Parts: sequence; structure tokens; C-alpha cells
Amino acid sequence: LKPNTGFEGAPPYAPARTAGFTHPMSLTDATVAPIQPYQAVKEYICPGCDHTIPPGTYHLVVIPNDAVDMRRHWHRGCWHKELRRLYGAQASRR
Repeated sequence: LKPNTGFEGAPPYAPARTAGFTHPMSLTDATVAPIQPYQAVKEYICPGCDHTIPPGTYHLVVIPNDAVDMRRHWHRGCWHKELRRLYGAQASRR
């Protein structure tokens, strides 16, 4: 799934709150994919809240198109909160 192209010219992607991760990309430079509970077999740290995403939990993975090794796993709610923070209330509804 690709994010809505209505974000062209968006401000630079905000650095995540997880230590050591900064990524100056815009939202259109990333692919957002859902991870179903049966696919989630590892524990991840969500950069939106710094809490764990336990195995078996539905979440989203955000993959920068030019640096696929910099992908980050987000709680769905944390990702939508990040969209609202960066692009306003309408951003997560597109």
C-alpha cells in the first residue's frame, strides 16, 4: 500500500522518538504495509510511543522507498497520531 499522493510537497518527515533513528523523508517516499497478527512473529519497538509491539499484534510497517533496511514497525494508532501531528487532522482520513 502506498500513502495517498495528496501529501506531495509535505514537510520533512519528523525524526522518530526512538534513539538513533532519524530519517529525513516525506510521507510520499515511504510504503506503509499492514502486518496481520499471524504474520507478526517478533517483538518490535514502536517509534511513536517507545512501547513494545508484542508478537501476534496487528501493526503497520513503514518502509522508506530508498532505504528499505530503515523500516520501522508502528502501532496503528501511533502511526495515525503521527500523521495528524505532521499533516493535520485530515491526513489520517485520506
